[in-house]
Amino acid sequence: MLELRRLRLLRELRDRGTIAAVADALQFTPSAVSQQLAVLRTSGLVHSRRERAQVLYTLSVPEIRDLLLAGRRILGSLLDAQARERSELQEGLTSEELTIPQRATR
Repeated sequence: MLELRRLRLLRELRDRGTIAAVADALQFTPSAVSQQLAVLRTSGLVHSRRERAQVLYTLSVPEIRDLLLAGRRILGSLLDAQARERSELQEGLTSEELTIPQRATR
């Protein structure tokens, strides 16, 4: 199962290809990025290639990018809907609705 860190790393990897660039963007240590990339490489989700003194990483399956974008849109829509509902609930509550009725005493 993919962890949130790895999902974030995949998202950044599509725009930046090096460990240093991804680490900087995510504010992770290069060592942490390298470890996560090793797991993703073993899983077959990323490929690496050496170019001069750097190792460049790319997504092994282009559809991963589409999947990440779709997931981001879906989650963004859900969060927007929740924020609208919360706002509507807060606007609809009056002080009377928040008052707890007193029980009748004998």
